[in-house]
Amino acid sequence: MTKEELVNIIHNGETSEVEFKSAAGGFPGSFGDTYSAFANTEGGIIILGVKEKNGILFADGLTDELIVKYKKEFWSNANNPKTVNVNLLTEEDVQSLNIDGGLLLVFHIPQADITQRPVYRTEQPFNGTFKRNFEGDFKCTEQEVRRMYADADFRCSADCRILRGYTLDDIDKVSIDQYRRLFDLAKPNHPWLALDDKELLTKLGGYRKDRVTGEEGLTLAALLMFGKWQSIKDIECAPNFFPDYRYYPEEQTKGAERWTDRICPDGLWESNLFQFYRRVLPKLTTVTRHPFKLDEDTRIEETTAHVALREALINLCVHADYTINASLNVIHYPDRIVLSNPGTLLVTRQQYYRGGESVCRNGILQLMFSMLGKAEKAGSGVDKILLGWKDNNWSKPEISYSFRPDKVTLTLSVKDLDTSDQASDQASDQAIYDKIVEFCKKPKSLKEIMEFLNMKNRTYLKNTYVTPLLGKSLKMTHPERVKHPDQKYVAIAVDKC
Repeated sequence: MTKEELVNIIHNGETSEVEFKSAAGGFPGSFGDTYSAFANTEGGIIILGVKEKNGILFADGLTDELIVKYKKEFWSNANNPKTVNVNLLTEEDVQSLNIDGGLLLVFHIPQADITQRPVYRTEQPFNGTFKRNFEGDFKCTEQEVRRMYADADFRCSADCRILRGYTLDDIDKVSIDQYRRLFDLAKPNHPWLALDDKELLTKLGGYRKDRVTGEEGLTLAALLMFGKWQSIKDIECAPNFFPDYRYYPEEQTKGAERWTDRICPDGLWESNLFQFYRRVLPKLTTVTRHPFKLDEDTRIEETTAHVALREALINLCVHADYTINASLNVIHYPDRIVLSNPGTLLVTRQQYYRGGESVCRNGILQLMFSMLGKAEKAGSGVDKILLGWKDNNWSKPEISYSFRPDKVTLTLSVKDLDTSDQASDQASDQAIYDKIVEFCKKPKSLKEIMEFLNMKNRTYLKNTYVTPLLGKSLKMTHPERVKHPDQKYVAIAVDKC
């Protein structure tokens, strides 16, 4: 961090990602709480040597000797499992700066990987785990800590849990039959289609046998996707499950809100995920500028915006934590769609927008949707959402969090970018175009360009950045055969007079 960046942070004051601590009387005892909170949330910056008086921040008299002492004390504690369970920092993450004669010690705390959480102080995860919100650090409950442990365990996804006492009578036969028809349209003559319902569910992960205990039965995924409403709501399954779509007309989005269209469990349909998806998707596609037709869910005249909406709705279903007492919400306004699911984001916000990386909480549900040709397992679902919005000149989708209950919210605005936002996005894209052209002064493969730009998704890179340059700034080394195994891209030489 540069001196100018730090001065700007101090000027803006404390936020959910910045914490000031005095340290005049010794290394702050609350440091461990904030370290844990930042690591378990979105990361942040702890600045020692700052005090507040009457709302104004002042340097608090750190000396060179104290800086050396505090660094030594930090590293000693950071590598002591009795103080904190995991050290996330390297030497580059700790820096001392002199701001107008005042010394500051700055710690850059990264967000912990999902497999490292919970990050906790002392040796007591259920008493030493913290998270961060706008009010500061808060201690996590035992249930919140257990959810972190569950998310970190990739041996079995959350929806693979075998439900005791459930039978095929708890599955809605209509939903299974409709699913088969869509499966057949997406993958005609697939061998699984010849199987009976139990065998099909077994292939999909909806019925399984535990090899260690010998226990077998329907899984949580089977009930969430195809179950009868009353069976899903049983305490053994997902008693908090409540999928909810609401539409608010424009004149009612301010002040007292009142929906004019709603899809939620009302006793008129078997309220499982499959039926919720089938009912809600056509409602969402009304925001697009082009017609969208559904023929037994076969995509006709589909645009990138339709693809984006479908991926967003499926992501809502497959990434939710169904143990949390919170609804699965789709709130639809004329100018935006707000989708929120219970749970936490399993990748960082930066990884989310970068795309190409996907950690799915409910892998079986993801498989069930993917067999319909509708869910992306390689992390490109987010890429398709971003591309659909970019193609329509709409504002960039926004991802946000809230706590107690934990919820992840995706806001999809369908308002055109204003001039400044559009210029910013165009400038960002142009920078990437320029980097590609400069890098390709000598022929480079798509893989080499991906590695150079640190991008993860081949299709997104090619469609969004490489293809638009062809014939203008780039050319293919084998233009006669687009899919040539040795295809590379090279910058077109510009004559200089």
